[in-house]
This record gives sequence, C-alpha cells and structure tokens, in this order.
Amino acid sequence: MKLLVRLVYIFIPIALGGCKKDNSSFLPCPEYVSPLLFEAYQRDVVGVAIDYLDDAQDPRLHEIEVPKDITTEIWQGLQAIYREDIPVRDSIFSQYCVHHVSVNPTSYSCIVQVSEGSIITEAWKKGELYTGITALDELIKAYQFSLIQFNGLTAVLHTNLIINMPAFTKTIKEIDHRITNAQPNLLLAGAGRINYSKKGGYRYFEFVFEWFDCYDLCDNYHKWKFRIDPNCHVKYLGVEKGGINGPQPLPEPLNCGL
Repeated sequence: MKLLVRLVYIFIPIALGGCKKDNSSFLPCPEYVSPLLFEAYQRDVVGVAIDYLDDAQDPRLHEIEVPKDITTEIWQGLQAIYREDIPVRDSIFSQYCVHHVSVNPTSYSCIVQVSEGSIITEAWKKGELYTGITALDELIKAYQFSLIQFNGLTAVLHTNLIINMPAFTKTIKEIDHRITNAQPNLLLAGAGRINYSKKGGYRYFEFVFEWFDCYDLCDNYHKWKFRIDPNCHVKYLGVEKGGINGPQPLPEPLNCGL
C-alpha cells in the first residue's frame, strides 16, 4: 500500500495502492502526487511557479501566496513525468537529483534593513518581533516569521513556510518607508534548474543538471526535455548537452534514489 498526496489546494494524505512507476502514456492527469516527490520538490515547485509568472509578466507575480492553479499544473506535470517508465525518468529523479537551485527565487529567510531610530529598529534591537506597525506585524504573524538576527540596522527574518519571498519583501518595503531595503536571503551559488513554460495548451519541462565550477555559472550542463499535452500524456523530446569546452560525459550519479 502506497501513500499518495491529493493534488488540491491543500495536500491531504490518503492511501492508495500503486507502484512508483507505471506506463502513464494512457493515464489521465494525475490527481495525486507521490509523497516522496512532494516532500523533495515543494520548494522547487514554488520557485518554478514564480519564475513562470515572471516570464509570463503575470500580475500575480507580486502575490505572497503563489496561485494554486499554477502550482497544480506544475505538480501534475512533475508527477506525470515521475510515473513514466523510461530511463530518463530515473536519470532526473533518482540518479542526478535535478532540482531548481541556481535560479530559485524562494528562500526561508529575508534580509531587512531599517532606518536608525525608527520604532522598527527599537523593537528589533530588544529582540521583539512585533513593531507596533499593524500592517507589518500582521504580515509577520500571518506568514509565521521569527526574528533570528539583528545586527546594526539589518535584521534576518525566518519562516518555515514556502512563500513568494520576493513578493513578501516588496510588500513590506511598501508598508513603511522606515524599511529602507528588503530582499530574499538567496543562495549565491548552486547547480541545477527546472525550466517550465506553456504554449498552445502544452506544458514544457526542462530538467537541467549542471556541474563543475558552479560558483558563478557551471561549466557543463545536461538538459532533459519533455512536452505534456492537456491530458498529461508525456512526450520525451530528447536531451541537450553543452559546456565551456563542449559537451562532456555526465559525472558519476549522485543516487538520491527518489
């Protein structure tokens, strides 16, 4: 018996029989997400959704909670690929563990700079999370932030929720002029990307494994491409390889075993 997660606005665990992989070419869009996939890719999906909204110039890009219709479409696509019984499925999820890392706009913390002598500064100097500014305090409470550091005029706020952190920081800057700057506390270097786009009713996924010298941009990449139709039938479109010195063989697998 395998636990699966229902693909709705709130992911509700339920029990269903089934195997990790099956012949999905004739299966409809998945209503469920494997709990292993869900646990491993929650942050990826939110980050991919934010990047998609940015590329599409969708005004919902500035909402703190990422639209559920977008994340649902991405989850459906990931699950459809995950259940495919093809070797590249294992390359992505089990051997090379491709995640949305190098350009992921999500983070669990943000850096906030405040003006000297403001009521925000005075509260955070004392280690007090709430500032007396109602709109700001309500946001901090709603998204379960804690104050984990205040040094000089710079604070670090942290939450365990996965939200649109760029939208949160933009919002709090607009609330009060005494917040002089705010930005997500992002990873500066990393490898791996998941590109997502839509065209003519089709969903397109690119899983990009990157390696070697990745502090700025990785020297090498290996990109697996997929197209998913409105009924969630998966078509593998092939692989693209590249690098500073031309395409290179993949390194030894990481074997995350998803």
